[in-house]
Amino acid sequence: TKEVEKSKVKCANYWPYYDNIESYGPFVIKNVEEKETKDYTLREFLISKNKSEERRIYHYHFKAWPDHGVPENTEPVVAMLRAVRTWSNEPDKPWIVHCSAGIGRTGTFIGIDIGVHYLTKYSKVNVLELITRLRKQRGGMVQQVEQAEFVYKCLERYGIVLNEHRKRRTEQDTANVSNMTPQVSTSSNAPEIVLEAAIQKAESVVPQGFVGPYDVNENDEGG
Repeated sequence: TKEVEKSKVKCANYWPYYDNIESYGPFVIKNVEEKETKDYTLREFLISKNKSEERRIYHYHFKAWPDHGVPENTEPVVAMLRAVRTWSNEPDKPWIVHCSAGIGRTGTFIGIDIGVHYLTKYSKVNVLELITRLRKQRGGMVQQVEQAEFVYKCLERYGIVLNEHRKRRTEQDTANVSNMTPQVSTSSNAPEIVLEAAIQKAESVVPQGFVGPYDVNENDEGG
């Protein structure tokens, strides 16, 4: 989320600018580094409480999500998600995810992350059930139909890439085994990833029965 979209304030600039220090009650935050990519900014903060207990926080700020729409390509969102997971993939170090209203873009990002986990671990995912579960936990998560489609597209693309990676790895493992023990015959067919029919048709399929509890115009979060 950008701070301002179409002349409307969407998010407060709650962090200090690069090389600046801000105090918020007992907390002191210093912005020690910023790195710009085409689609997002990575900031590094040093946060201390009462001049002790210093912690290092990384702030991923995605800025290529257009107002009233979704990104044209899935790669930038998945790339940032991969970067975040690379830095922090431990349950005891939870993320904080937000946009403006905290349901549209936030729900979409979280939905993609959960779907990636399911594809990696179980080789399949039911996106409609995933979105339904998110909405039971917080009303309006994945706010717009276009955002639901975007979740499908991201997971479809990830599933294809994951399948190709597993095939290459299986073929390499098979070649290694064959070289070590020529008498052993091992199948080189990698297990296929089973994706839901809706994911296979992500360009045109919207989850049946997908209805948001919020009116987009009245509770729009620009995403």
